[in-house]
Amino acid sequence: MRLGIFGGTFSPPHIGHISSAEKFILQCKLDKLLIIPAYIAPHKDRAEADIPQHRLNMARLAFAALGERAEVSDIEISRGGKSYTFDTLTALGEKDELFLLCGTDMMMNFESWYRFEEIFKMCTVAVCERYSPTSEENAALKVKTEYFKNRYGAKIMTLAGVSVPISSTAIREMIKNGEDVSAYVGDDVTEYIEEKELYR
Repeated sequence: MRLGIFGGTFSPPHIGHISSAEKFILQCKLDKLLIIPAYIAPHKDRAEADIPQHRLNMARLAFAALGERAEVSDIEISRGGKSYTFDTLTALGEKDELFLLCGTDMMMNFESWYRFEEIFKMCTVAVCERYSPTSEENAALKVKTEYFKNRYGAKIMTLAGVSVPISSTAIREMIKNGEDVSAYVGDDVTEYIEEKELYR
């Protein structure tokens, strides 16, 4: 099975995440995509008000649009602690061909990841480019990916298509300011945020 891994905080999940997931499924010809909300993302500080179960619930609402091709997993939230990709890939075992979705910024800093060399051996990394990158950013990404391929034997591919220009940070700020975010997160997630009074 060609199994895709899409990790993140998803606080909240939005149309950019859905678009990236669709590109990931199609261009990597995935049989299945696992969306995995982190308990604590290693490269981010966890907000004091953050409740991982809420993020898991919102992810299940948001990614339901992808149907049976995608499944939201609680593997990292159930495990607790810092959510290291190496631990998640190890837990998934070796019976499947694994693909890992990675944003441009994370790709540029991949050597800071926990046991990154082993991650390169365990999966193919699919890089989802940021919205409207500059020529300098494109050139830097190309240099970095070629370095990883030559230095570590990494299997890296770049997903084609323009990313959606929205971020969870911007959406949280909009909610804080009382703005309508349903166009970015969908009605189900909007209702959940309102019901649980999140990001106020």
